[in-house]
Amino acid sequence: MDSTCEASFTADSVTCDSNSRTIVFTFVSDTDQDYVKIKGNLSKGLDEDAVITVAGGDFDIDQKKPGNSTHRIITLEGSAEACVPITITITWNTSNNGPYLTSAWTAHGDGLNLELEPVECE
Repeated sequence: MDSTCEASFTADSVTCDSNSRTIVFTFVSDTDQDYVKIKGNLSKGLDEDAVITVAGGDFDIDQKKPGNSTHRIITLEGSAEACVPITITITWNTSNNGPYLTSAWTAHGDGLNLELEPVECE
């Protein structure tokens, strides 16, 4: 793998149906990271937990439903190799047909602080 790259954190809305949504996040670190924390919210309207898959890295996944809300706070913690893309695919059923899939998301590591604006359906 190429040993020089730029750190990046991107999101693409894949499915924005009125009852099912899918988003794909791609994270790349420019250095080896012993600990990375990626965190954010999915939009309201979730009756059940989202289905989350991670490729390219080994991450612990935590999903919380705050109070009586219908959104989810997603936290992923793990390590990352420099320049190796980590792909996080999240799929969920929703009763929310608004334009937003997520609130803002962050990716933090040693010397790394990346933020994403809320993601809208494309």
